[in-house]
Amino acid sequence: KHVDQPSFVCYAESADGIHWKKPTLGLHPFRDSTDNNIVLPGWSQTSVVFDPHDADPERRYKALLRYNGLRGFTSPDGLHWKDVGVLIDQGYDGTTLHWNPIGKQWVAMVKIFKDGKRARGYATSKDFLNWTDTYFMSAVDQQDAADDEMYAMSMFHYESVFIGLLRMYHTLSDVVDIQLATSRNGRHWERPSREPFIPTGAEKGDWDFGNNSVPATPPIRVGDELWFYYAGRSTLHNEIPNDGAIGLATLRLDGFVSMDAADQGTLTTKPLRLAGNQLCLNADASAGSIRVELLNGDKIVSSMPIGGDAVRHIVEWDTTQLVPDGEIRLRFHLDRAKLYAFWME
Repeated sequence: KHVDQPSFVCYAESADGIHWKKPTLGLHPFRDSTDNNIVLPGWSQTSVVFDPHDADPERRYKALLRYNGLRGFTSPDGLHWKDVGVLIDQGYDGTTLHWNPIGKQWVAMVKIFKDGKRARGYATSKDFLNWTDTYFMSAVDQQDAADDEMYAMSMFHYESVFIGLLRMYHTLSDVVDIQLATSRNGRHWERPSREPFIPTGAEKGDWDFGNNSVPATPPIRVGDELWFYYAGRSTLHNEIPNDGAIGLATLRLDGFVSMDAADQGTLTTKPLRLAGNQLCLNADASAGSIRVELLNGDKIVSSMPIGGDAVRHIVEWDTTQLVPDGEIRLRFHLDRAKLYAFWME
């Protein structure tokens, strides 16, 4: 919009997620030629998702685009698209489309305004075509800086929680970075940290210096890593030209947050009912160790010490005595270690 040029949705593909090519598709003319990779002309602020559950193969891909409101598109292959009309009247940018696998419904994370600041709302749909009104979801609070605003947020379901990747706009510095949020239902959110999860570049001129954004789709698991594709810009939010590029950030599996002990410390869970017979940890104890205790009333069963850095440590116990069924607690003794996750198999 800054250079009086229309925007387009374009297509690229990769065999490994690292090296990408932009094929000539020949679908839409641009500057008197179809020698390009355009799949949707003249639209902006796009969310594209793959939907393997739709019984209609013509609707396997779905898109929500900002054009005279939030407009829906469907496609059998991600290349040839059908316009299904305006789905949500609001036309702000920073709106994304997501599938809620627990509620079995589509969710649009919609930009709204609260107290004069950018905030987050949501609308839902069972069939992608008919949507509810937009309801308030979240806004900045007293733990945020006075100039902060919620520009956009993408969400995905991970294990037992929803994780949100929040674009936080710091209006005084004109920087947009990515912060972390969590939810049990996809509507009410907690923000355990106000630090950047995907930080911007350190120096002006870095390709992701001033304004980061993430797609509507979840990260991709590759081996023991999570791959986050994100867009960055070498300029600040309001600077012109607003040039951008796409990059990749990687994270260890389950590595969103960890409970750390620089020296020694303990962490005791609330009462749990554990299904399975093998306790596993995702932890880095390469500089020390971790020991686990099962607490059941007066009964305590201790594990052997765990060392090393791995996304899947198998906990071995120092006794063969079984712990009775019912609620138990876990107590982790951390010595110069980081605990990312635990689960039963």
